[in-house]
Amino acid sequence: MKEMRLRKFSVMITITAILLGISILPTSAADADTFELSIIHTNDTHANLDKIANRVTGVKMLREKNPDALLLDAGDVFQGTLYFNAFKGQVDMEFMNLMGYDAMTFGNHEFDLGSTKEGHLALVDFIKAAKFPFVSANVNFSADKKFTGIFNDFISNEPKAGQIYNGIVKEINGEKIGIFGLTTEETKDISSPGSITFKNYITIAKKTVKAFEKMGVNKIIALSHLGYDDKASIDNDLMLAAKVNGIDVIVGGHSHTKLSKPVIVERDDHGVEKDPTVIVQTGANNMNIGTLDVQFDKKGVVTEANGK
Repeated sequence: MKEMRLRKFSVMITITAILLGISILPTSAADADTFELSIIHTNDTHANLDKIANRVTGVKMLREKNPDALLLDAGDVFQGTLYFNAFKGQVDMEFMNLMGYDAMTFGNHEFDLGSTKEGHLALVDFIKAAKFPFVSANVNFSADKKFTGIFNDFISNEPKAGQIYNGIVKEINGEKIGIFGLTTEETKDISSPGSITFKNYITIAKKTVKAFEKMGVNKIIALSHLGYDDKASIDNDLMLAAKVNGIDVIVGGHSHTKLSKPVIVERDDHGVEKDPTVIVQTGANNMNIGTLDVQFDKKGVVTEANGK
């Protein structure tokens, strides 16, 4: 009798739940088709290290809450204060290694020293000092011999620290995450890259996304130093999101835009509905840390995004 009463009670709960539209699946079953990714992000520090202890503490607190969160930087660590004049990025790198960054892309200011007698030696030393890889899909370093041995023109499943790759694949809780980098083509006019060249960001982004997809990666992050709404005639994040399918998240820099919440692009450049692309950026000069929580469905499409 007791067993029958329990069974009847269970049936009543099920019927009530169906009528109310409530899911009563076990948590493991309900969540089996979704994946959540957390990202901590920075950009355009410009050697502003007077508040670096705040960043270190903030990142530590965020990672205590979520140890699996990615920590990414969208470029322009170089240039801006006497810290850079004196130490050429080495102090910044000490703190970046302390915080445990997962990847960084290059900003235009990373190439400012190319016209000096030493050329890009300080940038090479900065890269070699890193305990994480750099991603740069549309920048070709091959003509500058200083980058021989650290520039790799491919996507890596097993990236090494102190190396440059077109993109990398990180595995988080059994899911593959693709990360690639883009730097504004305007760098050749506003900085001193020398023999380093820049390819069209749209062409390269489409090629890189296809390469990730062939590798079975359907969650893709672009680390972008293009600018949020910078010159559309050259490049920017809004155009990247609209013109390239398959990019889920754009972690941006260059325009020093403070996006207090994520911007979600759901239509292409012709106004046709597309899979969502989430854009974030934190401003500049080490004033903020960005956080982003993204939920994907089983096909790798963004279904929810929250950030600040």
